[in-house]
Amino acid sequence: IESFSNYLKPNEYQGEIDGVDVRWSNPAKNRLSQDAERLRVTEVDLKRVTEHFAHACAKRLKLNAVIIKSSFHDTTTNTKTNEVKTDWRHCTVTVNPGQNKAHLYITGMSIGDKAFDNANLTGESVLVKNTNIRDPNLSIGTLPPM
Repeated sequence: IESFSNYLKPNEYQGEIDGVDVRWSNPAKNRLSQDAERLRVTEVDLKRVTEHFAHACAKRLKLNAVIIKSSFHDTTTNTKTNEVKTDWRHCTVTVNPGQNKAHLYITGMSIGDKAFDNANLTGESVLVKNTNIRDPNLSIGTLPPM
């Protein structure tokens, strides 16, 4: 877990990390404990890893703010239809300025005490604002089919 170095204090849900404003949405903050329980990890560790990858996404895109919409999970929901589908493990963020939604896909994440020991970013799917269309100029890595 020590390799995930960009994170807020355990009791903070908004703050600055290396020039990037990182903030948790209320729904994401409220689901964090059940997400941690599902992965059998501590809430503090899950929060730390989520913030680390969210911060990295904003930095890569040269943006100064990121809102965490969810910690790591294995489904995706179409907000227009409420259809829930199985997806690769990812967290969901909105990066600003621009309000682009992004799914940050992770491989090597397991369950339990060593859940994050081999966790690596495999891809970032950045969507065109207010659509479910992947932006090929902003998205990187290996991604699931849309």
